[in-house]
Amino acid sequence: MSLPQAGFYNLRITSSNDPGISPVGGMYATGQTTGNVVRLAALGNVNPEDRQVWQVDYTGEDTIIIQAAGTNDPMTFMHCNQVEDGEPIILGRPTAFTANRIQNEAGLDVISLTLKRTGVVFYAGQNQDNIMVLTADPEVDIPAWLFVSTSPE
Repeated sequence: MSLPQAGFYNLRITSSNDPGISPVGGMYATGQTTGNVVRLAALGNVNPEDRQVWQVDYTGEDTIIIQAAGTNDPMTFMHCNQVEDGEPIILGRPTAFTANRIQNEAGLDVISLTLKRTGVVFYAGQNQDNIMVLTADPEVDIPAWLFVSTSPE
């Protein structure tokens, strides 16, 4: 199966162990302004300045950059200052994530987003404060994102 096409998406947090994923409900990647963390919130349950639509573009066969849609600001991409466990994902310069499809029973676009550093794989996931962070080598439950196609803001 191929990866989702470049385009506009809402990104819902899920995991590799959730085979019955529904595109309804859940928590979605939500950005605001440059330098702020990407947090998770219910779809549509946000402030007017929050952005939940993301423009996904490919920089290689399986590498993507993700930008808050509806802005021409070059500092509104998902970005990591450092590749380490617990590092928050913020809005800033583009960071190219490796995209890997996760098999699921529903045939939906469920993708893990990873960065690598010296043999360690870091997954884009969430912490207990509903902030998008890097997580190092989870053994069983891999953080993943349901890419729900939408229109630009």
